[in-house]
Amino acid sequence: MNKKIIIPVIIVVVVSVASYLYFSKTDGTSLPEVLPEAIKDIKETLGGGPNINNWKIYTSSKHGFSIKYPANYEAKEEGGGVIFLPPELKDISAEPTTLKELPLAVLISPNSYDDIKKEIKNQTEGVGYREEKEKVIAGVLGTELKQGPPPESEQKLHQLFNIIPYKNTALIFLTYALSKEQLENTGAPLLDAFILTFKPSN
Repeated sequence: MNKKIIIPVIIVVVVSVASYLYFSKTDGTSLPEVLPEAIKDIKETLGGGPNINNWKIYTSSKHGFSIKYPANYEAKEEGGGVIFLPPELKDISAEPTTLKELPLAVLISPNSYDDIKKEIKNQTEGVGYREEKEKVIAGVLGTELKQGPPPESEQKLHQLFNIIPYKNTALIFLTYALSKEQLENTGAPLLDAFILTFKPSN
């Protein structure tokens, strides 16, 4: 099956020459700081997300941020950010048959916030449902987009995007799963915990 089925189409957008040119000119302006550590502790105590105490810290001097990720995941840099892959996804050239742990990614697009939302929504091929809502993400009002294939489709990946504006560009957090239920029950809280660890460089 085509590799683009495995990595959501948005990664193709951000891994581009335009992305390289953008990062070569960025002045390092950072996003607002994320919610205080106390909020994360309360959320974990109440069972609102995964325990991140043993997560590793990934720091990108190139892109100007740090973020935590599960200790057994592998970090793979892309032109517009980084993808964190669980052990069973070391080979991303074939569609996974199981996903016990879900991948994570944080990407910065050279396109504007509005343009990147349109880019995702214009990808209608193989999309059986799409849900969109406004959401505060990393302290910024952004958009959550959830989409997946129709039941009869050979494509099985259900995708969750959290997108926020950044200057004239967009910051994208994403994960994907093999079912809508897995995306909502496992992917959404995992992505929320991931986002709460994001810290832009000063």
